[in-house]
Amino acid sequence: MGFVKTSQEIEQLQQVLSAPQARDGEMLWAQFNTDPEFIAHVLPPGLVPGKAPLASVNIGHWKGSNAGAFYGAAVFVNARTKQMTETEADCQYCLAFFVSDDQASLFGRPMMGEPKKLADIKIDRSENQVTASVTRYGKTIISLQAQLANDVGNAKQVQNALYFKHVPAANGIGLEYDPILVRQVNTQTLTRVVLGDAAETSVAFASTLHDPLGDIPVLGGFTSAYSEGSIYAEVSAIDTVDRESFLPYAFAAYDDWTTLVTE
Repeated sequence: MGFVKTSQEIEQLQQVLSAPQARDGEMLWAQFNTDPEFIAHVLPPGLVPGKAPLASVNIGHWKGSNAGAFYGAAVFVNARTKQMTETEADCQYCLAFFVSDDQASLFGRPMMGEPKKLADIKIDRSENQVTASVTRYGKTIISLQAQLANDVGNAKQVQNALYFKHVPAANGIGLEYDPILVRQVNTQTLTRVVLGDAAETSVAFASTLHDPLGDIPVLGGFTSAYSEGSIYAEVSAIDTVDRESFLPYAFAAYDDWTTLVTE
């Protein structure tokens, strides 16, 4: 394809962009109790804490996607939009997202608002033991471990993730437009699910200058699972929030430029 796309090329590109998917992967997931005050503190305008003060983390590797093979990891807290009814299940607001290569970052960040950063990501399974980690700037910021206990076969699950799509203003002061709240409905078609032993599940976070994950309280109550399969997403913009009110939350999606600037 050249600098200027033909109508046929545009159609082909939009077919790829409109059907996000991560295929033929393996993932280790863990959920845990956290501090409700922490959740209330990190949720931007437009969101409220979920019914239960829960957070989760997943680390995985997918052999195929819209952007090729990649490793990925994400951290979520339970949240709700102000428009949700009492009967609707909690969504998960993404606090941090890491991927192994540029293509995976460029696919999800500008279109869906996924706050992706590059990292060294690993997942290893040895019989019934699974370990996974995320490392940035030479420091491991996520460590996840589970002892697998109960193979429950295949499953189909749906997760509702929330992101905010935003960009800095062209002059570097404030944001260019009111951030857009994006809802991502992830249908997971899993060929294998193995539940972890709660007593043998561990989650640990640490911080770098750019990644304050060590601030996340991990208060036990673990559940975990190892899964194999594919994820298919449907994404839509559902709301906007005031750009000035959102500004304190916007910079978490980037590294800390004040520590990187050189004289």
